[in-house]
This record gives sequence, C-alpha cells and structure tokens, in this order.
Amino acid sequence: MCSVSATYSGTGIQAMEATRKELFLLLYALLSSACLFHLEKITRIKLWNWNSKKLLNHSNNYKRDFPMKKIILPVLLFVFSFSINANADDDKYINAMEKNLATIDTASSVSSFQQIANSFERIANAEKEEWLPYYYSAYLLTISSFVDTVLSMKDSYLDKADLQIQIADSLEPDNSEIYTLKGMILLSRLSIDPQNRWMKYGQLYSTYLNKAKELDPTNPRPDFLNGQSVLYTPAQFGGGKEKALPILKEAEKKFESFQPESSIHPNWGKKSLEDVLKSIGE
Repeated sequence: MCSVSATYSGTGIQAMEATRKELFLLLYALLSSACLFHLEKITRIKLWNWNSKKLLNHSNNYKRDFPMKKIILPVLLFVFSFSINANADDDKYINAMEKNLATIDTASSVSSFQQIANSFERIANAEKEEWLPYYYSAYLLTISSFVDTVLSMKDSYLDKADLQIQIADSLEPDNSEIYTLKGMILLSRLSIDPQNRWMKYGQLYSTYLNKAKELDPTNPRPDFLNGQSVLYTPAQFGGGKEKALPILKEAEKKFESFQPESSIHPNWGKKSLEDVLKSIGE
C-alpha cells in the first residue's frame, strides 16, 4: 500500500523550462521596448529640424548619452540572477521531496507514517503553489488510518487527509492521482464500518475512481484500489476473488508500462499489488 519510488528522472524540468521561457519573453519585451524608445527618440529629433546640422549633432550627442549597453546590461544581470535563484529554489524543493519519499518504503508504524506526513506538510507550507506535498501528506494520513488499530483514531486521520487533498485539488484540478487518493480516503472510511457506511460513501467512492480512470486511462492505481475493494467484498454482495482477479490483472498490466511524470510524482502500488496477487495464489 505504501510503496513509492524515489528514483530521480528529471524532476522539475517542465517547471524550470516554463520559468526560463517567461524570463526570455520578459527580456525580449524589455529590449524591444528599449530599442523602440531609442529609435523613436532619435527619429523625432531628426525630423524636428531635418536640415539643421546643429540639431543633427544634438542627435548624435543623444546617442552618446543613451547607449544601448546601459539598458541591456542591467536587464541581463537581473534575468540571470533571477534564473539562478529560481533554479536553486527548484533544486531545494525537489531534494526535500525526494528525501521524504525515500523514507516511505521503510516506514511501518503509525508514528513513522505520521512523521513523514508532517514533514510533507512542512514542505507544503513553504511551497504553497505545489500540489504534491499536500497530496503526499494526505496519502500518508490515509495509510495511517489503515494501519492504526485504534478504531477511534481512524476518522481523525482521514478528516485531516480530506483537508490536504482538497488543497491539492484546488492547485491541480482534474488530476487522476488526486481523484484516486480521494477514492482511497473513502475506501478507508468504508473499511471502518462497511455495513453502516456503504450508503454514505459507496457511490461516491466509485464515482471518484471512475473519474480517475477517465482522466488518465493509463493510471494503474484506480484499478488496483477497485480490485482490492472487490476482492474483500463478500461474494453475496458482488465481490470475491473471481470478480476481483480481472481488475487486478488489468492493474498489473498498466503498472508494467506506467511511467511517472517525474521522480516526485505518484508511483506507489506496484509492490502492494504483487503482494495481493501472491496472497490469492496468482
């Protein structure tokens, strides 16, 4: 349930390229404006007295007074320093995320999952425009709910997970991974009291997973969660191994070809699926 890959694969490239593009566009606009201003100023002076050598000399003095290098150099220095700072911030964020992700595979207790969730929350507080820290905080809180044996604590983890995933959703709407985790949170709520909670959460759980599959048909995690849910549902209610196996096999097939967008994007579930298939003799 909690296997997350932390292998570096070019994280943040898209964000950095977008930043560079914006900076180059800014530089182009500034230089274009400077050139137009310079040309318009000289042209206006020359047209004022076309035959006046004295004014022509004044125009030449103007060109000496306003050399282009005085405009270009500060702009270049500003863009260069801004680009360096932006890249340094990206590297700091990526390194912090990768460090946290590397600890998930070795976590096994509620307290360890809570500690990592809190660490992701601290990153989220520092990087308020990034959805992934909120996502992972919600993910680990959901894992805590599954793992904790104290029944009265389970919903408290999920209440906080709901808040975190709502923020992630506001930053990255219509994202398959976010809808998958929304479904996972409801699955955890259902597992607390399936008989009494199905009417409240059952249909919404299915809606979230179907939405996740619609947004990204290559994402294996919605099928994995759905397969698990069907597997542990009693046969008289439409569950059991026979019904779950085709769904789990479909998830297995998707995991074989799935490539995360970067080293810090969701990539969990494959190892857990393998364990589930082994447990049912597959």
